[in-house]
Amino acid sequence: MKQFITVEASRDDCGATALLGQALAVRAAGDAEASYLLLQRAACLGLAAAQFHLGQCYRYGRGVMADAGQALGWLRAAAAQGHPRALCGLGAMLERGHGAERDCAAAAKCYRKAAEAGVAVAAYRLGCLYRDGRGVEANMARAALWLGRAAARGVPAAQYALGRLFEASGDVDDDALHWYGQAAAQGVRPAQDALARLCREGRGVPRGRAGALGRWMQRALEGAGPARDHA
Repeated sequence: MKQFITVEASRDDCGATALLGQALAVRAAGDAEASYLLLQRAACLGLAAAQFHLGQCYRYGRGVMADAGQALGWLRAAAAQGHPRALCGLGAMLERGHGAERDCAAAAKCYRKAAEAGVAVAAYRLGCLYRDGRGVEANMARAALWLGRAAARGVPAAQYALGRLFEASGDVDDDALHWYGQAAAQGVRPAQDALARLCREGRGVPRGRAGALGRWMQRALEGAGPARDHA
């Protein structure tokens, strides 16, 4: 694997920050290759944010050929400096086995640090690991805790996952219905279908209030079957 060289002792933080700003500006203007070259210079000066963005370039092939090993290396470098989004990205690569062997236990540690720093998607992924018992011991209470933090921050997938978790526990009347509704309102089709199903089955919501929860539920009560439209 290639080495990832940073100049910690003598780095020019102002210069690296300026390079990062230029890189993001030229990317916004549509020049991904020029952005990549500027990010490379800033990353080698040790700037965590630049290392994160450079890792994303290699991860998704932005301005450079995709290279999972390089992506992992730069994300590790940024994560070592505590960059929250780099920790989340590193966790995702480790969870999926991209650039290295799959390591859900290490992914969970990355997700936890990122989630504690406020990255909502990391809280969602950590909740899924606790729900499924991957890399951590399965724990529905902790799954609900982390999914709840992500759901409260508006992550649609977390809202739907939390609704499923509550429905599986038998708590349909309040929590499951609420989180399905939140996800459905953001266009999550499975959540819309779940609400329609609950209405058809007469579970969790009086039929007279169904229309207030979305037009897909009203259609379900009218016999139209699962919703076809997004809210």
